[in-house]
Amino acid sequence: MKQFILEFIDTFRIGPQYVRLGVVKYADSPNMEFDLTRYVDKDTLKKAVEEIQQLGGGTETGKALEFMGPLFTTAKTSRGHKVPGYLVVITDGKSADKVKAPAEALRLQGVTIYAIGVKEAEVEELGEISGTPKRTFFVNSFDALNLIKDDIITDICTTDEDYNKMKEFMKSVVNKSFVGQNEVHVGVMQFSSAQRLEFPLNRYFTKKEMITAIDGMNQIGGGTLTGGAISEVSQYFDPARGGRPDLQQRLVVITDGEAQDEVKAPAEALRAQGVLVYAIGVEEANTTQLLEISGSPDRMYAERDFDALKDLERQVSLELCDPERECKKTEQADIIFLVDVSKSITLSKFRSMQKFMQSMVNQTTVGKDLTRFGVILYSTNPKSIFTLNQYSTRQEVVKAIADLKYPYGDTYTGQALKYSLQFFSPQHGGRAELQVPQILMVITDGDTTDLFSLAEPSLALRNKGVHVISIGVEGANVTQLEIMAGHDKSKVFYVDNFKALETLYKNITQVLCNSTKPGKRVRVFRAFVGLIIPPRIGRNTALKYFKAPPK
Repeated sequence: MKQFILEFIDTFRIGPQYVRLGVVKYADSPNMEFDLTRYVDKDTLKKAVEEIQQLGGGTETGKALEFMGPLFTTAKTSRGHKVPGYLVVITDGKSADKVKAPAEALRLQGVTIYAIGVKEAEVEELGEISGTPKRTFFVNSFDALNLIKDDIITDICTTDEDYNKMKEFMKSVVNKSFVGQNEVHVGVMQFSSAQRLEFPLNRYFTKKEMITAIDGMNQIGGGTLTGGAISEVSQYFDPARGGRPDLQQRLVVITDGEAQDEVKAPAEALRAQGVLVYAIGVEEANTTQLLEISGSPDRMYAERDFDALKDLERQVSLELCDPERECKKTEQADIIFLVDVSKSITLSKFRSMQKFMQSMVNQTTVGKDLTRFGVILYSTNPKSIFTLNQYSTRQEVVKAIADLKYPYGDTYTGQALKYSLQFFSPQHGGRAELQVPQILMVITDGDTTDLFSLAEPSLALRNKGVHVISIGVEGANVTQLEIMAGHDKSKVFYVDNFKALETLYKNITQVLCNSTKPGKRVRVFRAFVGLIIPPRIGRNTALKYFKAPPK
């Protein structure tokens, strides 16, 4: 056990302004070896650990956990501000007293607990101490402690990194907003088991002030009472707290774990007040709860890790856009991708096509009554992979694109254009009769094999009200692209390589909006407020809340 602690010390930067470490040993009663403030450098700390003597007696783990609460309170006072607190409990037997209540009290205080059991320790009891299987460990011998050391250290270090990634995400959204006294307002609240308002809507009116405040935030730990946090944040939309109820209002929730309380009712109550709620889930977030929070799959985002927040920045900015950017988002259309998968398309090129399509999907609000997508792949022969009425959520469409397989063959684009027309019919989910814009997005990298068959199906598509957007890559023939687009150069795009294709969606977004009745689809949001909470530490979660003036 002493060796385990010594290796912990070697990993971290020890110092009064950095990592501080204390040790308490216990048997029938807890016994303080040294507190967090006693040793301020690595050498004296290691010497103190080496001099620890074993204490005999029973196993009163609950009493020891109760003993720790005031120590963490004192630690906060001595540092002068809150930083993440961690407790590593090592035991080799079942406790003679109850551990659940004192452990929960510590977690509510913001302390993240790791429970390590050796030999005859009880795994269920370890779970009550840590509060989560993720921070519960069991080994058969003390020699095996070294095997789990790195897992705990990695979890602690990754928590800090992920928290910073959340802060960077918020700062990016602020930077992309039109902040000002009469424009976008931003507020931030952190929460875990309790809530902490960082700043309300009416405190800062410049980007610099907001970013400085976000940089100065310190992570809090504890449980994940997301429902309670949503209820708490609702008051900050009121005029007395800086809210502007006559304007558009938005709340964004960011979480990496499962809420420990009910989220549906408080989220419904907030939405009933006219607040649109967005839910961003990372890693182990519960997608069912995300849907309950947002109330719509179109305002729900499930990401694999905190690095993926970077990819969401533009997407969220489109949702919370401002007059300066005049960003637009297609809210209702029938869009079919017609994708060239001839023999010139390598696997890496096809992956770039997939990324492009997924990015385009992410620029829209997908739904049965909103934007629908279909995909047709073609080479020698065309084949419909999924139709407009097959999927009704963004997640389903993105996954279906990720699962695409492609054949080899020649480039029969004219034949594919003719084939695609039928898939805009009501039978396959087309809504032309309801005045929903019809879009065919052709992606190709070369000369068509059936050159003289392009004009007729392209005209037939236009006569049926289908807008053709031509996208050429590498060796694509620009003249042929123009024929397909009806010689409307605003609907013709060309890039020199497939890597550039991955970011082409940024250029196409406005054209797509213009093709889908932009006057009814411009979304201008003039204020937003956000709540954020530390990830991982106690499965913490983040929220943001937003508001904006009338269109």
